[in-house]
Amino acid sequence: MNSTSSQDYVPLGDEQLDREHRELLDQILEIDRLIGDEFDPEDMRSRIKNVITLFRDHIPYEEKIMESFEHGPALLHKVTHNSHHETFLIGLEFLLDSVEGRHNRTFLTKVSREKVNRVFLELMEYDQEMMRLHHGSGSLEIGNPAAPKQA
Repeated sequence: MNSTSSQDYVPLGDEQLDREHRELLDQILEIDRLIGDEFDPEDMRSRIKNVITLFRDHIPYEEKIMESFEHGPALLHKVTHNSHHETFLIGLEFLLDSVEGRHNRTFLTKVSREKVNRVFLELMEYDQEMMRLHHGSGSLEIGNPAAPKQA
């Protein structure tokens, strides 16, 4: 994975979105680090399930932000980004299956881990590109009526 910590994350300008992205990134990097060694399957199962839950809980907020992306080049990125959400969840579930022994753990865990890492980084890149296309920069603009309100 290219990132080594959430410090590498480029903020989008939305406090909740950025916090959730950093938390997901930190947890994915920790799973990546632990899978490289011998790991406790129960601990790994718990970690992966936690990332799945965090990601599923994160999607509605991100979709709320993207509701205003109804035209222009940002719309195509929105559609592609949504399909990446599904691919990421499938990758996490496949990784979980591998950890739980439903597949050849050694080979498929490595393949699943690489796919999860790649798709997560692609999602972060799509977030940046969508915000750039929609708002003219890589972040949400303060005072922009299209930007979601902070809670």
